[in-house]
Amino acid sequence: MRRGLPLVLMIVLVGVLACGGPPKPRYTWLEPVTADAPLPEKVALLVDAVFMRRAPDGRAYASIEDSIATAGAITDEAGQDLVARRWTATVKNKHFVAAYRTDEMLIANGAGGELYTKTAPLHLDPSLCRSPKTTADMTDLWRAAQQSFGAAPKNLPAELTRAFGVRNQVDTLVFVIVLSQKNETPSARPAAGPAADAIAGRATPFAAVLVVRAIDGAVVFRAVADIAYPQREGTIRDAVTAAFAGIPRRGAQPAYPTPAAPKTADAEPAAAAPASPWVQSPPAQADSLAGRTGQVRGYRSVSVMRTPSALGVVVATVPAGTAVRVIERDDAWFRVQLANGVIGWIPADLVEFK
Repeated sequence: MRRGLPLVLMIVLVGVLACGGPPKPRYTWLEPVTADAPLPEKVALLVDAVFMRRAPDGRAYASIEDSIATAGAITDEAGQDLVARRWTATVKNKHFVAAYRTDEMLIANGAGGELYTKTAPLHLDPSLCRSPKTTADMTDLWRAAQQSFGAAPKNLPAELTRAFGVRNQVDTLVFVIVLSQKNETPSARPAAGPAADAIAGRATPFAAVLVVRAIDGAVVFRAVADIAYPQREGTIRDAVTAAFAGIPRRGAQPAYPTPAAPKTADAEPAAAAPASPWVQSPPAQADSLAGRTGQVRGYRSVSVMRTPSALGVVVATVPAGTAVRVIERDDAWFRVQLANGVIGWIPADLVEFK
């Protein structure tokens, strides 16, 4: 057995080298993180995935169906990475394809489909962009995110990030940009270069993460990890995890402030400015349903989550008809207590009261 050990180690080493080695993030957290430093709490997770294929004639094109499917896997992985750091993704499953680009791209609806050209952005999630203005704002946000991967961190326009934070009641925007070239070979892979060049030129497969404060558009974290060859869903997920590796875990730190809607002209006079330079989050309103007992409905069984997020950890599974006592409400989630004392979160629309 000992004689064969060097051979096994050599095979493993060759395999790692052939795949380009493990992902190597190139950027880190940009703020000092101490025990009392503010960290994100409620985040919007926005994913842009471009899945490139190569046609029989050698031309590279973006596959829309594959891009959206890849974005789903990336969203799942990124969500798990955020939950592991005790961050709450309140806006998730938002998929975009080349939302940050301005040029014309060769695309197909799916693998082997008819090739045609279209000016980017190729796809904007319709559930998030419901009007011409919000569509334009989201496109501007993505383009600003792409530009921030230059030599020095470049903040995003505060008016855009603040408006997004107010509209979705989040304190932080997390952008994940992934380029996958699934049918390329290691020998055809260009040398790794600056992240901005990779994003702009679609030359090197990568996973990039950008964390931006909603209150002022400040970039607080950015990371880029190469996607190892041969590219599969597993290697793409590994690159996303590597890009998230430098994000600190939430502990007892205060959260970033959530932007508050501006006061109207006929509103009551504003209170004295707080000592903190941040705009304070609006106070939580008491929920009239707190303390009431309801029943789980709608499905054969429902997962009770540790945090108000579908991407969190499941603490219990209960059948429809189970009685739950509401403790509090957080937007679209109820914090409930089961008869056995277990406490967790359930989507509010899955609890009915009689």
